[in-house]
Amino acid sequence: MRFGIAFAIQWIHWMNGKTVDMENIQHFDQWKVHPVNCSERIQFILSRPVLYHSYVQLCELIEELEKQFYKLIAIKGIRKAPSAVNKED
Repeated sequence: MRFGIAFAIQWIHWMNGKTVDMENIQHFDQWKVHPVNCSERIQFILSRPVLYHSYVQLCELIEELEKQFYKLIAIKGIRKAPSAVNKED
């Protein structure tokens, strides 16, 4: 659970081009890229990490972060390197 929480916090920082600051997580809602109610959800997860509902919230938060990440890629026009399947010989 701790790994998942840390991963979500790091991912939010990295998507916004910030260095990771685990001490201050109150500012997520002011950034450009973040899930809805991000700060409140992370505070809930951190305050009750052993509850099943916290696990569900973390899973949903990571799923929303993934969607935001792909949206950011699409907006910036960044493309993945072509896979070996798509290469023409």
